[in-house]
This record gives sequence, structure tokens and C-alpha cells, in this order.
Amino acid sequence: MVEDEKDMKSAPSRRGWGWLAVQALIFALILWAPPLMRLSLPAPLRWAGIALILVGGWFGTGGLLALRGTLSAFPEPREDGRLVRTGVFRHVRHPIYCGLVTASLGLALWRTSLTGLLFAPALFVFFDLKSRYEEKRLMERFPEYADYRREVGKRLIPWLY
Repeated sequence: MVEDEKDMKSAPSRRGWGWLAVQALIFALILWAPPLMRLSLPAPLRWAGIALILVGGWFGTGGLLALRGTLSAFPEPREDGRLVRTGVFRHVRHPIYCGLVTASLGLALWRTSLTGLLFAPALFVFFDLKSRYEEKRLMERFPEYADYRREVGKRLIPWLY
């Protein structure tokens, strides 16, 4: 049976599956890798970890809710997708990635995990690369994305990057 052209356009690419696999591996390392070494962190820094988890949760959840039924784990926009410019998308172009990186860093601080602190920056680099790939696809799908990109400016961290 041959898939029609529309189904082929909306299906994730092999490269999209690759991004998803690497993402899952990094998450597994952050969440389940045995701590190589526990850090001795002052209590305020550990509590800052809780604050980062909450801020990350706010951005991530805000991004999920704004995308509603058009969310995809793949870095290619869905055929039935729409360009969202409201809510947390006014502050950062990839709020779900922002939330995941922020919460991962917070979790590492709270758990005093050197392993987590080593992989949180790796997650940031990964999402930076994935977002660049995704933005090329968004520009192809939504010509107005270039204007949105200029308006918001920040890719992953509001007011910083």
C-alpha cells in the first residue's frame, strides 16, 4: 500500500526520530544515572533548585497548553499546526525546551547531583541545536515566523538567550 503525499509530508522524518532518541537518552541520564558524586551545597542553593523546577514547570506547562492539540515531540511542525505567539511564547520561542532545561538544572541542584549538573548543560546544547533545526522547518511552514523570531528575539532563555 502506497502512502499518499499528504501522509508523507506530515510523518516525522528519520532525522526527527534521531532528535527524539537523543533527547530521551539525555533525559534518562539526568533522571536515572547514578550520582557519581553528591555535592555539598548550601541549603539556599538547594532551595533555588526547587524555584528553578517551578519556573521550568511554568514555562513548560504554558508551552504545552498554548500548543494544545498540535504539540509534537518531533522538530517538524505538524501539518495541522499553527504558529503560536501568545502566552509564554511572547517571552521565548521554545518555552517547552526552556522549561525542561530549567527544571533539569533545578532537579540537579535539589538532588545535589554532580551527574545532573554535568548533563543539564548538555541538555541546553542539545535543545539549542534541535531548536535551530526546528526553526528552519518553521520558517518553511510559516512565512510569518521570521517576524515572530525578530519580535521575541530569545530562543531558549527569556531575556538572555
